[in-house]
Amino acid sequence: MLKGDGLGVEIKTPIVIVGVGGAGAKLAAQARTKLNAKCLLISNDKNDLNHSGCESLLIDVKQLLNPSPNSIRGAALESHDSIMDKLNGGSTVIVIGNLAGKAGVALAPLIAKMAKQMKKNVISFAIMPFKFEKNKLFGAGVALRRVKEFSDCLVIVDNDALLFNNPDLTPTDCYRITNDALLEVVGSLANGILLSEEMNVLCTSKDSVNDAESALKDSVRMLYSDVDPDNVRRAMLYVIGGDRVPVGVLSTLVNSVHNILGENGTEVGLSLASSGSNGVKVLLMASVLEQTRFDDYDPLNILPNDSILDWDEIECDLKIETNIPRMD
Repeated sequence: MLKGDGLGVEIKTPIVIVGVGGAGAKLAAQARTKLNAKCLLISNDKNDLNHSGCESLLIDVKQLLNPSPNSIRGAALESHDSIMDKLNGGSTVIVIGNLAGKAGVALAPLIAKMAKQMKKNVISFAIMPFKFEKNKLFGAGVALRRVKEFSDCLVIVDNDALLFNNPDLTPTDCYRITNDALLEVVGSLANGILLSEEMNVLCTSKDSVNDAESALKDSVRMLYSDVDPDNVRRAMLYVIGGDRVPVGVLSTLVNSVHNILGENGTEVGLSLASSGSNGVKVLLMASVLEQTRFDDYDPLNILPNDSILDWDEIECDLKIETNIPRMD
């Protein structure tokens, strides 16, 4: 069992990392070696499953060329027993999904629910769409709420906040930077770094900076885009390239976060990692209990769960075959 010295989710081994959809599968395949974990890739597109060393499961959507998330989810239910069997080998299930994609919206909540029903520790990483992708926001918001419900720990990665604070970046640059940040946090679990049991928002700086304090400011700006800082209950600083940063600067980073978030007694932790480049990058993981910007993606968030019909069942399209006699 991997443990840390703070309050958070204990990572029980063995671990199963589940990547759903294209981005989720790619990240899961990269993350598996960091934790020496079993890797399961699930998608309705066979091109997402071409990663060595991982088990894969293709969701057959039959003749549908452009399936909806509900259709993908309905098709996945036909593989329910097979998915449960593959999850059974782990005590902790880590689900990685891009909620800007149909497969992520369809499958991440379903996999998290299955794992929770099996009494597993469930840690989910959800990548949110850019805000200009307006046709994806509602589906991502609904899926995020579902994933949160079935997860012991949820980490949200927001590409849009990074782009908003760094408009010179291309979407591809944003994907690369936030994906690297996500992998860094996953890898930190092997060193006993605990994730908070609450909802966590992962903020990151650009990777071209050479000054740790400027990098922290970049991450804090991203945090302000996603949550009210007064709602942050716990913060973890990941300093990439921190092995080359003077101790006095590291102390300043921690004190700065305390000064920004500390009015409510926010706990601040620090984790250092080496880097192959000469730059320094600062990741800020903020644990929040209250509302985030993502709640606005799903208008139903203003209603209590017991006021929403059929909330216990995830919506899906099921193929129903009937033999109706011809009426002459």
